[in-house]
Amino acid sequence: MKTTKRIEGEDNLSELFNKYQNLLFDIEITFSPWRFSMREYERNKIFEAAVIRRSEEFTFKLIILTNSLKSIRNNIISASGLIQKYLNEYNGDWQYFASLNRVELIREFGGEDEDFNPDGSIVFKQEEESLKDYTVYHELTRYIEHSGNSDRGEFIGTSGPGDFEDLSKIAANKNDFNILSFFRQQGKDIPMYVKGEDGEMKPLSTIERLEKEGFEDLQNAGIVELFNLVLLDCEELSKFFQTINPLSNSKEQYTELLNRLQRILNLDYKLN
Repeated sequence: MKTTKRIEGEDNLSELFNKYQNLLFDIEITFSPWRFSMREYERNKIFEAAVIRRSEEFTFKLIILTNSLKSIRNNIISASGLIQKYLNEYNGDWQYFASLNRVELIREFGGEDEDFNPDGSIVFKQEEESLKDYTVYHELTRYIEHSGNSDRGEFIGTSGPGDFEDLSKIAANKNDFNILSFFRQQGKDIPMYVKGEDGEMKPLSTIERLEKEGFEDLQNAGIVELFNLVLLDCEELSKFFQTINPLSNSKEQYTELLNRLQRILNLDYKLN
C-alpha cells in the first residue's frame, strides 16, 4: 500500500508531481509498515526503536508531500479560475467585483445588522472600507502565500526547493535506493531483463545495465530540476502577488499573474 497518493489531473503539473512521487516509491517501500504482521511487531520484536522513529518520520513526511503537492496544484487551478472570472465577467473592475462578492457572501453566510435594510434586503456598499475584505485580491489570499498569512497549509509559494531537499536528493538518486542496489551491496548480483525483438526476456550485460541506470539517473535528475523550478516560480509568483494594490483594478498585473499561473500549470519552461 502506498503512502503517497496519485494526483488526479490531465495537466502537465499533475504529471510532474506524480513522477516525482513515483521516484520515492522504492525508499517508501523500505520504510513502509504495510508488509509486516502484528506478530512480527509484538512477539518477534523485529523493529528497533530507532527504526520505528525513522519509519514514522519518513511516512509522515510522505503524507505531507502528497497533501502539499495536491494543494499547490489545486490552488493554481482555483486562483486561475478566479482571475479569469474577474477579468472576463467583471472587466477587471475591483469595486464591481468586491461589491457583488460582498452581497453574495452576506446572502450565503449572513452579516451584521447594519448590512441589512429594514425590509431585509442587503445594503449595497461601494466605499473602500466596506469592500476591502471582499476584493479579488482578498479572495486570492486563500490560494497564494502572502504577507501576514497565519493559516496552516500549503499555498502557492509557501514551500520552496529547500523544504523538499531531503526528498529531492532521494528522488534524484533513485537507483541508489532500489532493491537491486541493496542486493549488490550485499554481494548478490540480481540480473535485469529487457524484452528483445523476438518478445523473449533477455538479461542485460553489466555495461548495458549501467548505461540504463545512468540514463535513468539523468531522467530522474531532470524531473527533480523541473520540480525545483516550479517551486521557485511559485515563490516568485507569491512575491509578485504581494506587489498588487488590493484596492485598484490592476488589470495588467492580474493578467500577468494569470499568465504565470498558467505557465506553472502547463510547465511552459525552456530548459537547457
